[in-house]
Amino acid sequence: AVGLSLWLNSTPLDDYFRTYSGHTQVNATDLRTLPFPPVNALRRMGAGRASKLPAQDEIDALVATLIPGLEKAA
Repeated sequence: AVGLSLWLNSTPLDDYFRTYSGHTQVNATDLRTLPFPPVNALRRMGAGRASKLPAQDEIDALVATLIPGLEKAA
């Protein structure tokens, strides 16, 4: 659950969602259509972490490390 929370709060996913949905409110249908990393990547992201979210830059660095190619576009 922690890895999933980190993914859902990452800047790459936020950028993706805003680009393709045109809004910032997420409903259940939106969640079903979002791209998700493999389960093992989500588990690695959340392994040994507290349930409290870290700072945004830490979340994005973790996502970029575990899922190459998702670095925030400059």
